[in-house]
Amino acid sequence: MSDLFTGNLYTIVLDYRKKTYVYQVFAKNSVEANLKWIKEVDLNEIGIFNTKGIKEELISEAMDETFFPVSMNNLQCVWSSSVTSFSEVDIHTKEYPVAYIITTSTTNCKYIQKKQQNDMLGFSNNKVLYTIQLDYKGSTGVNQVCANTQIEAKIKWIQQLKLNEFPGAPTNIPETKNNLLSQTKDPDFNPIPINGLDSVWSTSVQLGDEIGRVTIVATQSNVINL
Repeated sequence: MSDLFTGNLYTIVLDYRKKTYVYQVFAKNSVEANLKWIKEVDLNEIGIFNTKGIKEELISEAMDETFFPVSMNNLQCVWSSSVTSFSEVDIHTKEYPVAYIITTSTTNCKYIQKKQQNDMLGFSNNKVLYTIQLDYKGSTGVNQVCANTQIEAKIKWIQQLKLNEFPGAPTNIPETKNNLLSQTKDPDFNPIPINGLDSVWSTSVQLGDEIGRVTIVATQSNVINL
């Protein structure tokens, strides 16, 4: 993380080769955030070889208006950006890896300072907007919920989760959701803060015979009263 007091905090979530990588940068907007994480990422850590050439391609791509992050429909402060320079299409989805860029709530952001003032004046019920990303068998999905805690956010997310959008997920949806809700009572499935990152948690869900990786991000919201 760099430039701690410049702009907003952005969390970047990348699923690649059945692993999830999370980065944070301070930036003025999603375009700058996308460029910053690409400049800072250690490609060796995610198994990318010929890193110099690929890094140059990634940076060039991030500066090309054609590849600027795209705002995601029905989501607040979330953008997606395809990482085509990895030159590898996912064998499951037949698509290039996608980085999700999320404006993140943090005690260093003016948003949180204003929210704390509103709380003192009684203008808020303390709920937070959470962006929740699931990676399951190479497919990803992003949803948002308002909740008081990360555990409550996970419960609400499960309740609205559309399992039929994930190839290979169990088809007995009511039973599967009941099992997922039961898992939230197990501490092993509780969201855990990710070391070195602000307002980001990791957790998982058992879907059939495979684990789905879940990333939860407290999101800077445009909504005044959540």
